[in-house]
Amino acid sequence: MTHRSSIAGQAGGAAPAWWLDAVAAWQGKGAASYAASLVNLANPGTYDAATGVLPAWDAGVGWTFNGSTYLNTTLTAASTAWSMAVRFAGVTDTNGGCGYYIDPGSKFFLRPSFNGQRTYANGRENVVAGAQSSAVMIVAGKSCYLNGSPDGTIAASGVSNGNTIAIGRINAPEMYCLVGSVVAMAVWSRTLTPEEAASVSDAMEAL
Repeated sequence: MTHRSSIAGQAGGAAPAWWLDAVAAWQGKGAASYAASLVNLANPGTYDAATGVLPAWDAGVGWTFNGSTYLNTTLTAASTAWSMAVRFAGVTDTNGGCGYYIDPGSKFFLRPSFNGQRTYANGRENVVAGAQSSAVMIVAGKSCYLNGSPDGTIAASGVSNGNTIAIGRINAPEMYCLVGSVVAMAVWSRTLTPEEAASVSDAMEAL
């Protein structure tokens, strides 16, 4: 699906990076090395990712997780107004994803494939029929987007803070690790607009 991207054409100036004004953005695909892939592109040296259990990495794919590997970050969402975008690829049906989970009602994660469903969480959850092997998933406040198109909303209750965001794992007392790849991921301290979500999705699909 192709959208008219506000990233692609900015009048009078260069287009911004795919992560816009994110607090943190990590890009596995196209990185010069595994070490370079861990750097927060939006603010190098702050919220850089770190190895939890070493995943596979390839510049042509990004990070590939096997159900026990993952990356850590020190970033925590301060409120349910925050946003997160992840481009997944080659995911099999597991309970894994990116973000964190503390029950009850403290959740901030994206899970593309579990029991034939996909899940967006920010405080509470929006569970949608149809697992995704490869897709860009975005949660923006309480709004959800799949490949740039609206994909439902999340209930108003719940909080998002309480744990640190992981890549290739939903950081929780349980090991909710992904089987599949993450091409890129970004987190914002605000709610993306629908137009921004579509633009970010287009840009991530083009990586």
